[in-house]
Amino acid sequence: MKAKTLCDIPGKVFKEDPEAVKSLVRDAQFICRKCFRSANRKKHLCKAEKLLDA
Repeated sequence: MKAKTLCDIPGKVFKEDPEAVKSLVRDAQFICRKCFRSANRKKHLCKAEKLLDA
């Protein structure tokens, strides 16, 4: 399966192979306004919004 964004990947894929997405979500800087998944680059999400620094 070739997904354009993390938002397009079914949840069961994360459970079956979490190693496949670790590099995409490590040190997350963005969150998707649609599905609330997070990623370190805007291009990995369909409706990305920058996370605020704490």
